[in-house]
Amino acid sequence: FSWVMFDIYQREQLLYNWQTVTFELAKKYDSVLILATQNNKIIITEEENPASTWANRWLPWGRMDPWEVDPLSSAKRELLEETWLISDHRELFTTYNTDHKLLYTKHVFIAKECKKIAEQSLDGWEKIKLHYYSFDEFITCVSDGHINLPQLENMVLRHRLNNTLATLKDRLWI
Repeated sequence: FSWVMFDIYQREQLLYNWQTVTFELAKKYDSVLILATQNNKIIITEEENPASTWANRWLPWGRMDPWEVDPLSSAKRELLEETWLISDHRELFTTYNTDHKLLYTKHVFIAKECKKIAEQSLDGWEKIKLHYYSFDEFITCVSDGHINLPQLENMVLRHRLNNTLATLKDRLWI
């Protein structure tokens, strides 16, 4: 089945006991997230949309469009659309998949020393405010679960346990 956001695939699978069952897999377009910095602050978005009853705090992010094959190009586009910021210093930070039954990848990029080139120009369903956090404020916010990204929270907690937060901080600044 092909839908607006998901494609659903089904297949028959013969089990070890000779029974047959149907397995399903959902696929959607990959997404990009951007750990963006400006003036030694990390940029967090507070997003509202008509389908939600609360605001979410995220990194700037978005879905890769169907014709896009390069996650970096998508990240540059999404950063510009949501924040009107650009960066000449970008790098892939990490990628991850969230579930074995939902096939898609999240690509996380670092965009250092972003520069504002215009005012935001949001789509009709978007309401986005930008917040600027120091590194320590960002770590506290992520660790306390106030930014809605469990994988980022796990990464930060791993760095805390291994006493490597300084290494993470160094990656974010030029």
